Amino acid sequence: MAELDMNFGELRDKHEIIRKYVDNLNRLRELAARRGQISEGEFNNYLIRHYFHNNNIINYIFAKHTSRILLKTVIERKKKIINFIFLLLTLFVVFSYKHEVSTVVLRNIQTFIYPGMRFWRKATVPIIANYPALSEYYDESCLLTNPYFQVENLNCDPCADVANVLDFTGLDPGVAVHYPYIFHTQKDAVDLATLQALYERHRAVFAKDAYKLQSTDGAIRNLDDMFRVFANVSGRTGGAGGGTGSTSPESHTVWRCNRMEPARLLRRLFPRPARLPATSVSLERY
Repeated sequence: MAELDMNFGELRDKHEIIRKYVDNLNRLRELAARRGQISEGEFNNYLIRHYFHNNNIINYIFAKHTSRILLKTVIERKKKIINFIFLLLTLFVVFSYKHEVSTVVLRNIQTFIYPGMRFWRKATVPIIANYPALSEYYDESCLLTNPYFQVENLNCDPCADVANVLDFTGLDPGVAVHYPYIFHTQKDAVDLATLQALYERHRAVFAKDAYKLQSTDGAIRNLDDMFRVFANVSGRTGGAGGGTGSTSPESHTVWRCNRMEPARLLRRLFPRPARLPATSVSLERY
């Protein structure tokens, strides 16, 4: 042991103490290998056994400082374990009662969906105004479609026992009616000529933000072709007969018009009925 310096009393810095301890440990390892023919693995195993023998639970309990550290460590670990168990139980309950949980959540947030979406749309209008290129993504209802998603069919039970649909045009709007009915409004009928007139007055807006259309008729490639073909078809007697080729009345054309500016123009032709609340109707712009 003459080769080892065991005097640590003069050292005050913990880094110097650790460095000196490591140096003595390396010297002791070399001494054990040279004199005792002890391999490095055996020496390391002895150090591990000696450490756990001197640092058992009894030493922690009787040492005041280390006992507080041990107690704090145990409490923190127990908190983590309890939180983890609580999270697992919560997930189990949610998945076990998924329908009930979703029903409760939707019932409580239903009144906040429309105001929240309206606030979000108004908050993003300045961004769209400064960056018009984002308008194409802003007005998309879905940026990435899921080919495996299918909308569930509507529940027909509420209307299963309805014999006919009544006309409640003169009924007070404040009366609650829980079965299907119809009512008439004082609105002008919208025909193809009205749509074409609106398009002609705001051609630049529709050409920029509502130019997408799909048609089974090869002659319809843009909005001008659509109005021209539809005008020719509607001018025939009964909409059929005498047609040839691409002007067949059996063609199907979809005009997509879901951006903000053309939607505002279309709302002038299809305003919301006054007796309906703002959250119960949406204009399908196709």
